[in-house]
Amino acid sequence: MLNKKPKVSVCIPNYNNGQFIGEAIQSVLNQSYGDFELIIVDNCSTDNSVTEINRFSDPRIKIYKNDKNIGFLKNWNKCISLVNGEYISLLHSDDKYEPDMIKREVEIFDSNPNVGLVFSPVKQIDSKGDCIGYSKSPFNSTRVIKGDDFFKELIMEDHVPTPSVMVRKECYDILGSFDEYVGPPCDWEMWLRVSLYYDVAFISEPLAHYRIHSGCGSFEVCSDLSWNISQYNLLEKTFSTIPIDKKDLLLLKPKSMRSFAKRIVRSSTRYLDNKNPKMLRQNIAFAFAIDESIVLYPGTWAMLFLSCISASLAANIVLLLRKLKKRYPKNPK
Repeated sequence: MLNKKPKVSVCIPNYNNGQFIGEAIQSVLNQSYGDFELIIVDNCSTDNSVTEINRFSDPRIKIYKNDKNIGFLKNWNKCISLVNGEYISLLHSDDKYEPDMIKREVEIFDSNPNVGLVFSPVKQIDSKGDCIGYSKSPFNSTRVIKGDDFFKELIMEDHVPTPSVMVRKECYDILGSFDEYVGPPCDWEMWLRVSLYYDVAFISEPLAHYRIHSGCGSFEVCSDLSWNISQYNLLEKTFSTIPIDKKDLLLLKPKSMRSFAKRIVRSSTRYLDNKNPKMLRQNIAFAFAIDESIVLYPGTWAMLFLSCISASLAANIVLLLRKLKKRYPKNPK
């Protein structure tokens, strides 16, 4: 008798997350829904990752080890190429699931054949597992969103936390896997691509934990101009590949680029924290190249002013403003 294919494939791509991967694996094995396979692909880790992975002997686990480090993006795509399930999730090896994560998302898929992607907010945790916040979303209740409507929200800013995402396998089969040209923000581009052809479902309860720590990949890649360039390439590619029957979505491009330019300006405060005013000015210049109307945005001039005074003074001013913002909320009750 042939083995029955699992309903769900959970993929854990890993590189040097031996400190956390045990928690990630255990959170999958603790799921209230059991019809899944767990595919782990180690990308030539040099720490204790393999030892931690080998501690688990559940028959649903399939372990693969790359002969050489192929980079995180190729490793993501390798995971997807190995799956057998109808629905696929990609769990970072330093993140973890809530016990009902798979069950809740499978229920949505099974009752909504037009849905290609399901996601939820995530609880943000630190290296110790303590909660430090929650991801934000433009939606406040569980719902199915028409693909075009979801695209209009997502093209303005990425609000889909990858650890909470589950995708119908046919989406990858038909639309392709993560685009290596796009680089680090490839997940955002993938979710935009799915929303052009499928509906998207949102579950309002946080179903995954996203760990923020100094060693995580997103912490590292978001720290220089190349991250912003990658996002710009992503937006250009997305608008250049919109299907001919959805050309009205091209009207969103100026607004999307303006929103992106403003985000670059707002996020530039981190260069004051790092006492790197030169990088701040480079990012402001890049934002101006994207959308010249950014000169009318008050935050632009505030950032330029702070970049021209001493780095320590600028950092202290930013710190003071953050304290005042907490003390005097915008909409006090």
